[in-house]
Amino acid sequence: MNGGVMNKGFVLNLFFLLILSFAVHAADQTPQTQNATPWPQNVSYHLSLQLDKPAQENLYSGTVVISFDLASNNRDLFLDFNSGTVVALTINDKPVTQPVYDSNTITLPARSLVTGTNHVSVMFSHTYGINNLGLLRYQDLKDSKTYVYTAGGSEFARYVFPCFDQSDITSSLNLVLQTPADWRVITQGKADVVSLPNKTNRFWAFRSSQPAVVSSFVLIAGPFEQWQKDHNQLSMRLFVRASLADKIKPVEWFSPIKLGMAFYQNYFKTPYPHNKIDQVFLPEQVSQEGHSALLVMSDASLSSQRRVQVRSLLNKMAHQWLAPNITTASTRDLWLVDGYAQYSAGLAADQIDRLASQQAQALPTNARPEPPVNTTGLDTTLTPQGDDTNFYSYLKTLTPTATRESVSTLASNTAATTCSQERLEQLDRFITNNPRLPGVMKTHFLSAKQQYELCLNKRGE
Repeated sequence: MNGGVMNKGFVLNLFFLLILSFAVHAADQTPQTQNATPWPQNVSYHLSLQLDKPAQENLYSGTVVISFDLASNNRDLFLDFNSGTVVALTINDKPVTQPVYDSNTITLPARSLVTGTNHVSVMFSHTYGINNLGLLRYQDLKDSKTYVYTAGGSEFARYVFPCFDQSDITSSLNLVLQTPADWRVITQGKADVVSLPNKTNRFWAFRSSQPAVVSSFVLIAGPFEQWQKDHNQLSMRLFVRASLADKIKPVEWFSPIKLGMAFYQNYFKTPYPHNKIDQVFLPEQVSQEGHSALLVMSDASLSSQRRVQVRSLLNKMAHQWLAPNITTASTRDLWLVDGYAQYSAGLAADQIDRLASQQAQALPTNARPEPPVNTTGLDTTLTPQGDDTNFYSYLKTLTPTATRESVSTLASNTAATTCSQERLEQLDRFITNNPRLPGVMKTHFLSAKQQYELCLNKRGE
């Protein structure tokens, strides 16, 4: 028995060491930045997590190897890591005997860093999150099955693992997981299942993600039921908890994706930027709109009106085009991104409604039409019906807030319906920070800025 335990531990350690050593070697091939900024550049994370600990421990553990370039090493750096436990810290192959950790940040002393490429390794553990922050764990009351998922919006990654959790630092991420054997794992990248060390566990190795802010990291895992359908070489997958599988009609969730793809690729004049798109239903609505190739819905949406379901999917789909093209230097600018996503979703929803109506009228009156799948007739030149006929008027109905959760409620008040110097300054800063906005996006934001300026000039501000 002891020999078996030692052998299992040796296999696990060897597996993680091989993955991490390969990742660190690959990171060394990245050219050093020419920018003289004191902040980390060319950041990459190689994260391994163990998610199969006994439920009573309410704990997961992991190791993260962070590679980054520095133009100078004349100041301390700090890794964000809230309310966890630091087991071991190594900086450039030298163990730190007494890591400085204050439950919020891990200090990386300047004397341990070098100009050029640095490697930092942190072994850590963390309890599963509460209050909608970090990596949450949910036990289904109907069948006692357990699921885990990330939640928290901007700057939440620090509640999951040690990282540079800043909106102006982008990074790639490699992920290795150990889970129970019957779990499925959903994240941004494509997964390769590694051979099982035994019958109760499974290893997952995910390909490196595209550079993005670390708060866009997403991890969802558990014994989900899964449906898959391919469309024009795009892999579409649908995940729901086992206890809710009988409430799902896959065609009702795959059809809006097909229509949304046709509309947005024409509207944005840009192909869909990923090779897959996943829909996942979770016990609660969590803020993950910006996550690549992933649409997260709440269980409650299964019983929503059909129009609400489709509008929500289209809104989340719009973010798949926005996220790779837009940078928000401040959380104060998120309302602009969300406003544009909801505006373009309104355009798409109107066109899909009209197409569905046309297709239904062509059928016999006693025929019950399925959700439309024929994309012929989608017109991206038309604006939504009703009052919101342009992006500027739509922006005026939104209340700027610091969180996506609040923006998504479309809260409005009297003050929000008027133009203001503050809004113009936010819009101007947003445009300046995003000089490479694709055509239609740039047109809408510049037009909104112009109309804000006209409005202020009329008011004499």
